[in-house]
Amino acid sequence: MGGIVVSDTGPLISLEKVVGGFPFLRLMADRVLVPEAVLLEAGAKLPNPESYLADHGIADLAEVVRGIDVAHVASMPGARPLHRGELEALALAMDRGWPVLLEDGDARKLAKTAGLKFVGIGGLVLAAARRGAINRAEALRLLDDLLTANRLTRRLRDALAAEIPA
Repeated sequence: MGGIVVSDTGPLISLEKVVGGFPFLRLMADRVLVPEAVLLEAGAKLPNPESYLADHGIADLAEVVRGIDVAHVASMPGARPLHRGELEALALAMDRGWPVLLEDGDARKLAKTAGLKFVGIGGLVLAAARRGAINRAEALRLLDDLLTANRLTRRLRDALAAEIPA
């Protein structure tokens, strides 16, 4: 992927669940934009949600974006079941034309309708393996960690694994 990417909450949670998740993200993105609502969701269990990025060692990689207008996204067909973080992530990606990390099915449908580039962490693992940023063994380990953490289904894990270059 490389470059700048917007992240929703789900992918950040997935990265928390795997060994080396956030270092892996550094291989695949130069900058991660985190909408304020996403930061608040991801850090909801912390005494200070604002410390989430520092606590996970990505304060230098991630940039919190505040004051995102979601009106244009919230009015789109299919936006109703989305949470504020998903709306902000989609709005930011649409406004700036950057790809977005998404795992929620409804959010992905809306992203597709809007013509956005999007990927979940499983797809990012596959992209990293195809690009040679990680080897097959590391890619399979990451997919297995995601499966163990209930962040991927067995079916998706196996489909992604079958696509990883030897």
